[in-house]
Amino acid sequence: MHNDLNLKSIILNTFKIPGENSIASFQLALEKAPYNDDKGFGFESIDVHDGLISAVLIKRNATFIYEFDSEAKAMIKRQIMLFLEIPFEVDFDYQILSVFGPANYLSLLRSSFRNSFDFVYELGYANLSPYHIYTKLIEKKITANFHSISIENFVYENGISGKLIGHVIDDSVAEELVSAYKTDVCKAILNIRMDEDHQFELQVANNGAVKFYSTEDNFGEHFNFFKQTLFK
Repeated sequence: MHNDLNLKSIILNTFKIPGENSIASFQLALEKAPYNDDKGFGFESIDVHDGLISAVLIKRNATFIYEFDSEAKAMIKRQIMLFLEIPFEVDFDYQILSVFGPANYLSLLRSSFRNSFDFVYELGYANLSPYHIYTKLIEKKITANFHSISIENFVYENGISGKLIGHVIDDSVAEELVSAYKTDVCKAILNIRMDEDHQFELQVANNGAVKFYSTEDNFGEHFNFFKQTLFK
């Protein structure tokens, strides 16, 4: 990895609101559900631009800490409140929900949607497995080179089986392994070349998590290229 690249973790799901004016419906629903202390969650920083809505879910979580009471000579359990800031966006052109952060952010956002919206929407799985992404890149004649690869149920010369985790030295070998093992390829890091002057690194896994290694200034362009490649 290059030291000048930033890391962004993203979880993606398909997202669709049937019928007309879906963007307006979603925007209104978010605006009607700002953060509220009674509920412990709500939506803030709502922005609409070119078929895309971005916002932040503020989620309050109660947790406990232990403090030592020097007078009582005992540990005291005390409840405190922690707040999560979960940025997300819905691209209505590609019908994709993108949640920026670790995998558990998606489940928190899904729960908040269920408890906030009174209209029908469809939220589902987006296939982001290494094999599926690699196949899409090949179909669209996009240059991609493997940096590393992980394979479940790897078999070596019919005598040893297990999980393979390896750094790629010869890209042609990695391509052969991906073609042979398909969905058993559980994780990979790829260098994706958009053109002669633009490229970025991408880590993909069977759990739907995507990690971008990209400069901050170019991330938006790289992410749009990724969505166009995979979902159009």
